[in-house]
Amino acid sequence: MRRCYAGFRSLTLALKGKQVLEQNAIYSEVVKKDPKNSKKGCSYALVISCAQKKNCENLLEIHGISYLGMVEE
Repeated sequence: MRRCYAGFRSLTLALKGKQVLEQNAIYSEVVKKDPKNSKKGCSYALVISCAQKKNCENLLEIHGISYLGMVEE
């Protein structure tokens, strides 16, 4: 499974995103990232399956949860 990371500036936003995804049967996990290794300075990320990337982006946008970007690693 390829993994994608949605970056967030705060733990609160990452947890809100996780809750929205769980309500829509999409598994995700919150991880702490080193902000020094991030181009945008995010310190938390949601890890999702890249197969769900478009669904996740749409759900986060619909629910007004701002994130810094989505990258595949």
